[in-house]
Amino acid sequence: MNGIAVCGVAAALWMMTAPGRAQGGARESLPASPIDRCVPAVGDYTYFWWENGFPFYYACGKRTNNDRPQVICFQTGRFGLSLDAQKLQILHFGPIAQAISYEQAARHDAAALEALAPAELSLTIQSGARRYTCTSAAADQADAKEFPVRVIDSGRWFQRVDIQQLVFKDEAGNVADVKGRLEISAWPDRLNLLLEVIPNAEMEAGPIEITLRQGGKSFTGKAQGDGPAGVAQRASVAIMPVERVAAPDEPPAVEVLATDITARIPGAASPSAAAIQPVTAASSVPVRYDAEYGYYCLELPKQDDRDGYARVKLSLSNDSDGDRTVRLLFNQDVVSHNTGLTPILRDEAGHPTGIPVQISKNWHGRQTTIWAGNWLHAFTSVYLPAHSRLDCELTVAYAHWGTLPAASHAQLCLIGWGINGFWDQAAIGSWGESICYEPDRTQRRCMIDDIRPMMVYGMHGTQSKWAWTNNVGGGDFLVYLDANGVYQPPRATHISYLDYGPNLTRVVYSQTTADGRIACRVEVSSPRCDDMNRAIHRFRYDVLKPTPFSRLAFYQLGADHYLGHTVGKISRGDASGMKEEWDNQEPNDIGYLRSGIPCTGAEPWFSLHQAVRPEKTINPWANRGLVIRSWKARLGGKDAAPFAAIYNSGDYKQYGPVLELSAPPEVKELLPGDFVEAEVELLVVPQVAEEYYGPNENFRASLLTGADTWRPVLRQAAGNDLAVAVKKGRLVCRYPIQIEADDSGQAEFEVTGGVGYVPVTFSGLRQYRGMELWQDAGEGLRKVDQARLGNDFWQTGYDAASKTWQRTYNVGLDSPNDARRTVRFVLKRQAD
Repeated sequence: MNGIAVCGVAAALWMMTAPGRAQGGARESLPASPIDRCVPAVGDYTYFWWENGFPFYYACGKRTNNDRPQVICFQTGRFGLSLDAQKLQILHFGPIAQAISYEQAARHDAAALEALAPAELSLTIQSGARRYTCTSAAADQADAKEFPVRVIDSGRWFQRVDIQQLVFKDEAGNVADVKGRLEISAWPDRLNLLLEVIPNAEMEAGPIEITLRQGGKSFTGKAQGDGPAGVAQRASVAIMPVERVAAPDEPPAVEVLATDITARIPGAASPSAAAIQPVTAASSVPVRYDAEYGYYCLELPKQDDRDGYARVKLSLSNDSDGDRTVRLLFNQDVVSHNTGLTPILRDEAGHPTGIPVQISKNWHGRQTTIWAGNWLHAFTSVYLPAHSRLDCELTVAYAHWGTLPAASHAQLCLIGWGINGFWDQAAIGSWGESICYEPDRTQRRCMIDDIRPMMVYGMHGTQSKWAWTNNVGGGDFLVYLDANGVYQPPRATHISYLDYGPNLTRVVYSQTTADGRIACRVEVSSPRCDDMNRAIHRFRYDVLKPTPFSRLAFYQLGADHYLGHTVGKISRGDASGMKEEWDNQEPNDIGYLRSGIPCTGAEPWFSLHQAVRPEKTINPWANRGLVIRSWKARLGGKDAAPFAAIYNSGDYKQYGPVLELSAPPEVKELLPGDFVEAEVELLVVPQVAEEYYGPNENFRASLLTGADTWRPVLRQAAGNDLAVAVKKGRLVCRYPIQIEADDSGQAEFEVTGGVGYVPVTFSGLRQYRGMELWQDAGEGLRKVDQARLGNDFWQTGYDAASKTWQRTYNVGLDSPNDARRTVRFVLKRQAD
């Protein structure tokens, strides 16, 4: 197997508390490495997915099993691995010849993995004179709460999955009395296999071994296994599937020093810079090198201040003759405000660098098992040139970034909750979930799950602020039942975490229907704001084969099997006003109440209001709305406008309306080449004006006159029907606004309209710092400044394919009485 190198053996090898070679003045004498030498390369990403879809899904409390082979896949920009999770057979493994970009790799093409050769995986344990070999795994899947294939960490940089219920047999077929699990983890350039075995008290513990064989080569990890009964014994092997030009990255070539410089910011609804209380004495942060996983682990200080930041000053030094890859895990075992946080890598002056930091976390502890509990794993990786150092800072924003509530999107581990599949959680602020996504649609056969109003009183107490609010979910994207009425769930779900936050999240879910007829790309975003919970959803469906259907919805607000409440009225309209309102009808049957509703005019919208709180529910409920921001489609071989329908759901034996976007009534079959490309905005509107305690006075005033009616949805639809005129640069997207800067790295535009804080992204930038945003609202140019701690109110991203940066702001565009005005914005160099 050409190009594969082994990088580690047994557990705990090379574990250090003070890795490094450069000491004292030697480190300070190393030249600083510029950020553009430390950013990710094109192949620096990871994916994990179920090739044939998750093994089952639930609908109406009934489990439907997927009888296809349970194949799990890992793919990075440098190598791939696919494995049968029950047979523990490696189907494909090896280096990938040519790296493609992170977004390109999300478009599922099995050819890249299927071109790789199979490999043999051997897991063995010794007990006295008997040798046992693992013959199968994940055999008992009857209890979904204990599903034996578990997603631990998943994101841009690092994947970690384990497979339980390992069965070991000797030559006579006797089964070893042990508990075992195989853990597979992957960085972009590094694969780790870890075998953990817990012997029963009656079984004599002995050596354990894990081996991967391919092409005449073998890579083995061993452990003596002589610990006491009931205690886990571990052996691991780390493999570099692609030879590196640079020297190996084991210590002590790199030194990592970390210092806690956290500033304490007293809690406030709208924090100000004057509230900051800097720490007077910094303290060191524990650092150790973990050879099992190939990262330096830093223990983050505990942060009890939801409105503050955790800040760690980092100094990375490479005193060797070769460039190094420095992988970092920022670990926190008990996280006070885990529902909303964004780790950001900033330079010494506090400028966000654009180097992504993965967010994987958990807060579930219903079961006592490894990886359950409350923790944060924030992963990143930087390149460090030979004989250089990088001084930077990790800043963890919680409820606020600058003076506004921060947006975040994270992979949420379900270990301790159950099912153990994919779950993503987005938040605005850090007061509970804002919206959740389950892309494999496992637990309730829908992708959009919990949805909660923002800055209204909590669900567990009278007028409790900064708390979890009531759940008014869910929703879904493509709902497709074939000609025989069989639901076609997704398969091969690739998740691209393009932006974790804190100004505008951007995550893409790419998948294919189980029958291979429709390819789906769904992009979800949450913006930094201070008025209401909103989510921006873009989707593109491409029909690959003739697709007759018995039922088809391109988007759902509410879901077939996840709704749990109803409403009194439904309205529809466009930016010019309300066109129709009707009382919601609730027949005691599941099915369509209306269909074939044309969505015409600019910014078509729907409002579902006068929401009925479920019985025994206390404290604020919320209304929901949907705005169609853009639509382009060809259906049945013809250009097609959007239509809507109202479906009556029988979720939890309580009937309620589900709003669907659908095909024209005459379309009964989709044809190859058909597509839908759309952007919609989901709105979660406080039902009672007095229950909103946030700082946005214009929003509060609109609720005082329009709460529990269709008017708040019309306000959003018409208000953010923006007119954008670009004078420097190129308009990429009207809402949220995206401008590609000109060759000089500058941009200028005027925007007319707007309510709330609207995201503005400048792309195509040749540097990550040295720019300022100015605005003119009729009083001359003034610099936009929402900072509390300096340079802490914009978001930076880096595109490895184009080697350019992008910067995202949130600009306030609304005005008293919702007067429509024109504001000029200029992005310019600081020296200009």
